[in-house]
Amino acid sequence: MNNFKSISILVCLLLISAYSNGQQNKRSLLDFYKYDADVEHQVDAIFNRLNDTTRIAQMIVTSAGELGKPENVILKLVWQTPYFF
Repeated sequence: MNNFKSISILVCLLLISAYSNGQQNKRSLLDFYKYDADVEHQVDAIFNRLNDTTRIAQMIVTSAGELGKPENVILKLVWQTPYFF
């Protein structure tokens, strides 16, 4: 599980870093529901750079957590995904 957490944290930090480097103005959580062509372009650019393994990792990471699936379910998903090993 330690390796999974490390990978999850690294992926999140990379995405946050990539997004914040290109961000010129401050945004708030209220902006989440507003359409912004610049943000959509940045998200698409990052997503299009991901390979199959990192795309799958993003789906698994977002299903984990306090409000997500239990740890044993996440671990089963990780071990069943052929892209990781």
